[in-house]
Amino acid sequence: MVEELLKIGVLKDGSALQTPSVRLRRLTRKEEVQRVFTEGRKFISPSFVIFSLEDPFPDLLYAIHVRKKLGSAVERNRIKRVYREALRRQKVSLRGHKLVVIPRVGSKLLNLNQVADQINAFFLKPPE
Repeated sequence: MVEELLKIGVLKDGSALQTPSVRLRRLTRKEEVQRVFTEGRKFISPSFVIFSLEDPFPDLLYAIHVRKKLGSAVERNRIKRVYREALRRQKVSLRGHKLVVIPRVGSKLLNLNQVADQINAFFLKPPE
């Protein structure tokens, strides 16, 4: 019941729900990305690989690495836009994580909803 009210954005008394302020920020330092690779949890999907490391800060930090073998610059930029938007839509539920996303060849065929569902499945999966 509470989860349904959270989705709607209105509480029982009629007041609007305050959404927590979560920013979507890029991982820019090489040391931070390497730390996510070495200490983070790894999830492998047919369309991407995600490395995740929990972080005490409330923001969602991410890096998307698309290899040249996935296509031309236009195709690689489209893949990055799709993944960035999927992360933006789920930034509240993914807060407090550092993510490194590496798309695979299968991600060229996915749309935004499919990418978001697969990313969400990663976080619902129990730790190994």
